[in-house]
This record gives sequence, C-alpha cells and structure tokens, in this order.
Amino acid sequence: MSKLITLPIDLNPITKATYFLAPLVGIDSAIIRGRFVNAYVGAEVVPDVKGPHVVIMVYNYQDRKRGLTYEKFVDSVTSLDTFVGTADICCDRIGMYIMSIPEQYHEEFILFRKGRYSEYSLGAKILCSKNYMLNNDMYKLKPGASSNIIDKIFRKDDTLHTYWEKRLQMSIPRGQEVWSKPVKKDELFTSIREVEWEKHLCDAFTRLKKERYETLVNKKVLGGETGEPVD
Repeated sequence: MSKLITLPIDLNPITKATYFLAPLVGIDSAIIRGRFVNAYVGAEVVPDVKGPHVVIMVYNYQDRKRGLTYEKFVDSVTSLDTFVGTADICCDRIGMYIMSIPEQYHEEFILFRKGRYSEYSLGAKILCSKNYMLNNDMYKLKPGASSNIIDKIFRKDDTLHTYWEKRLQMSIPRGQEVWSKPVKKDELFTSIREVEWEKHLCDAFTRLKKERYETLVNKKVLGGETGEPVD
C-alpha cells in the first residue's frame, strides 16, 4: 500500500512525555519525524524495565522518498546506548522502542513527574527545544510552534502565565510553573488504548484494500464483484 494509514489526533493525543522525555534518549529527530506516533513513560504490553525509561511509538513503514528506509531507522535507534528493546502492536503496523533515560537526566525524569519543567538542566532544555519528536505537518502546527512553547514553559514566560489566569479566571502567584504536570493515566500506554488503535488501523486498512480493489475494477484491470479482497 502506498498510502500511509495513521491514527487520528482524537485517538492519539500527544503526551507530555513526547516533549519533555523523548528528546532526552538521543534519537535523531530528523530520522524519526514523519513516522513518530507518540511517547509514553510505560506500557502494559512490555515487560518491566528497570530505571527511568520512555516508550517511543513509530509507524513501521518505509520512507524511501527521503531515503530513510525502515531498516535504516531501526539501525539508527538500536545502535544507541539508550536502546533497551522492541515490541510490535496493531497488526505489526506500530513499533514500540523502549529507551532508557540517560543517567545524567534521571533528575529530569523526577522533575517531569512533578511538572517542574523550569528546573530542568540547561542541557536537557536545549535537547527538548531542538529535538522535539512531534510531526508538525501531521498535527497542523506552524513550523517551530511546539519548540517555541516549550521554550516558554521552561522560562515560565509571562504570556503563558497570563493565558492560564484568563483561562482559569483566577490569580496565579508569580513563579508558578506555567504548564500542567503530567497525568499518569495519560502518559501510560494501556491495553484499552491498544484495542482502540488496533480497531481503527485494521478498519482503515480494510477500507483501503476495498478502495484499491474498486479502483482496479473500474479501470478494468481486474474482473469480479466489487468488494473482493485484494492481496
């Protein structure tokens, strides 16, 4: 299939781990952008992993247009010291890469869980600002938008402080963090989420096969009843 089947944003809300943990594991953002799905602080479908880690989700597809085959992506990620292991879900269409948080950023992992983003080290802030995983095209953000807001979160920017005061209609003491802390259930990949993803991707794949068959029939490349499966 030449058409990439992806998850809609309502099934795949971007986690805070995507912005504040995933960039710390050393994956080149250029090689993952376009196939990135999401990042989680843990997943029910993978065995227990010792120490701080993050689960990176990617689409298992070839990206020959950019010269970035799936094999090249795999080689790049598995060669990192932070690589722990892999697993596939959703009919093998999504790959899970379990990556350890480098020891130098263990403090950031603790700060992340508390929502104290402004206390990140300078090195961690730079990584998160420059190497965020989000695919801007997929989520219709202006280029650099997520990077800019991350910078504002790190420095507790006044514009975000004002935004939250207006949104919550209350006065917020100066010096407070300007972004909410992560909610554990939103940052974990659960079996319920896997079932939802599986259903969407399998349904979408079935529809695509049907559309492809109907197109071939209409072009008189194939004969037969519309709706027959195409291998």
